[in-house]
Amino acid sequence: MPYTYILFICVAKIILKSVIMKKIILIFSISLCLIYCSTEEIEFTHNSESKVTTKLSSLGITSLILIDAETDTELFPIGESTILDLSKLPKSLNIKALTTDNVRSVKFELRTSSSFIKIENTKPYALFGDNPRGDFNGGLLAPNSDGDNIIIVTPFAGRNATGQSGTSLRLNLNFINQNSSQLKITSLFLVDADNNDILFPIGESTLIDLSRLPQNLSIKANTSPDQVGSVVFELDAIPNFRNIENTAPYLLFGDSPRGNFIGGNLPLSSTANGNNIISVTPYSSRNGEGTKGETSRIQLNVIN
Repeated sequence: MPYTYILFICVAKIILKSVIMKKIILIFSISLCLIYCSTEEIEFTHNSESKVTTKLSSLGITSLILIDAETDTELFPIGESTILDLSKLPKSLNIKALTTDNVRSVKFELRTSSSFIKIENTKPYALFGDNPRGDFNGGLLAPNSDGDNIIIVTPFAGRNATGQSGTSLRLNLNFINQNSSQLKITSLFLVDADNNDILFPIGESTLIDLSRLPQNLSIKANTSPDQVGSVVFELDAIPNFRNIENTAPYLLFGDSPRGNFIGGNLPLSSTANGNNIISVTPYSSRNGEGTKGETSRIQLNVIN
């Protein structure tokens, strides 16, 4: 057999083996890529060059739960409108963060009477941690009376708050510490609902001359403390009238969106001119529930 033929056969075998190996390596590489990218979005672009782009799935904080650290029990979820009445809660508290499955660590930042930062690498992710796992450490939620009370919770793809960060959940914590003697209506104001302006304070001796006022009016209640669970407005002149306000500003006809006053027509009685009695009562909980505070009841002297 000629040497050239033998050489040709050997080279052909080497090339064939090389092609098979390349295919095996390619299949193995694709398998590894699929396993690695199982939690990723993959986009393939067909052109002169193969192109693969990856994007991590969204990292998120789904909810925050207030925890009784003394009994390790969940109390209730907390959000922007949640009132935390410290007079009715355990002294030893914690806040647990629920996250999407791809989160590997969570950073807590608490800005109340003092600043506090905590990084959690294992579930349950808790503001003051847990030791052993599931046995929550307790802490005092001390409100800042002269400023904001804020918690910021940020998820991360890596341990120790490293890697890609997700969207932070930032909440204003609404603290109150009250009993029935502390819940009061401190003042009432007539407001121009068209311009969201406060006109003047109203009391028993205030004369409201509608001919000199805007058509759309409302009444705003100020409370002590500034944030209460809810405020209930009632009008004797209109049967079954009852408006419950769960968030400040507390207004006779409400506001929508927040801070944009809804107006109504005065006088409120069925007669053209007359006296109207308004009753305003603060409560420690939402929806006119919980501890009832002191009712402010005044007669509105309305003329037109």
